[in-house]
Amino acid sequence: MDIVIGGSYHKFLKDINKLHDKLEKSGHRVLAPIRCARESKVDKKYDYVLFQGEEEENPIDVQNRFMEKIHNADAFVVCNKNGYMGQTVSLELGWAFAAIKNNYGRLKQIYLTDTITLLNTIKSKGKVSLQDIEDDSQFQYYKKCYGSDATPTDYLELIGLHILFYESSGALKVGIGELLSKDKSRDEEGR
Repeated sequence: MDIVIGGSYHKFLKDINKLHDKLEKSGHRVLAPIRCARESKVDKKYDYVLFQGEEEENPIDVQNRFMEKIHNADAFVVCNKNGYMGQTVSLELGWAFAAIKNNYGRLKQIYLTDTITLLNTIKSKGKVSLQDIEDDSQFQYYKKCYGSDATPTDYLELIGLHILFYESSGALKVGIGELLSKDKSRDEEGR
């Protein structure tokens, strides 16, 4: 299976590299990011991680190529450690879901490595408040970035609601266990 791995390259690049290795050991081919990717430059204007060989490129062109790779993959796996998902990944998720829904490209499935912590709150209450998400890792990130409690709870809630919708439509699964075991069992059957 051809896979693209998304996630916060700022925060989780080591985890993404480990995930890359696990998926390849399970028989998958990872189209992006490159193997053992190392951040080589962060574009200050767009706050976008560029890898070796991309340092002089426009981040928008790099992002467009990444989006095209999502469409050319069989699966899009999001490394969302501790439930964290930033703005770029949210955009990529929407792009991936639109590809699945409109049968554009080969993409058939989206996976999250971890559950989104505020989903349980949304499921039980229907809406989140600032008090509900104070301990959420994504909230803590925004609090740090914006320096106040004026964190965009609507944005976090929107991510959670989109994830619920993608999950209920069958386009998204939380957990990647089947990706790691499916190909192993296929390899064993072929021996």
